[in-house]
Amino acid sequence: MLSSPDRSFVMERHEPITLRPLTADNWRQCAELTVLDHQRSWLPSNLHSIAAAQFYPDNYFRAVYAGERMVGFGMYGIEQPTGRVKVFRLMIDATSQNRGHGTAAMQAILQEIAKRWPSAAVYVSYQDDNTVARKLYERLGFREVERDGGKITAKKSGTDSLRQIND
Repeated sequence: MLSSPDRSFVMERHEPITLRPLTADNWRQCAELTVLDHQRSWLPSNLHSIAAAQFYPDNYFRAVYAGERMVGFGMYGIEQPTGRVKVFRLMIDATSQNRGHGTAAMQAILQEIAKRWPSAAVYVSYQDDNTVARKLYERLGFREVERDGGKITAKKSGTDSLRQIND
């Protein structure tokens, strides 16, 4: 876990977005967050992700907060067996979407990654029909590097990580 205080990313007219560790006090609330019905096929439930993360010591899972309200979940770490730094999950609860929380949360995740693995390239994967994710990742500097059926993998070069976050 990072020892420095949470870093906030403020979207215009919104509460600050922070990442906080999942704890015995907040994991159940995180497990209850859901996406819109048409998004359910794009990612597993938070409960599934929280359970799976327990077996990967190089992965970090975070609750996404807008002010003091939990609005999402993110998970990143080292992908096995490739050794790549990857954002495995980013979800914003259905009731909190379309407010800039996903962009701010991804910026916060990239900041944490840059502190843990300086200069590392970062990978994400998303479904081909998830145009919102594609646009978000493109806006943040990710470029498509692989297609496997309906799954797209995109990469953000390590040298871009902090520069685009701070622009």
